[in-house]
Amino acid sequence: MHTTAEEVSQRIAEILAEPVGSLAEEADQLRRAHQVLNHALNAD
Repeated sequence: MHTTAEEVSQRIAEILAEPVGSLAEEADQLRRAHQVLNHALNAD
């Protein structure tokens, strides 16, 4: 399934808007945002 740029941007914004309480949680948040972007860039 193809993901639009708007969907990718929205999902990343949602992830980055989540509150974090520690550096480890922030690192996980950034990892998840990176996964969304990486998946979108590598999708067929």
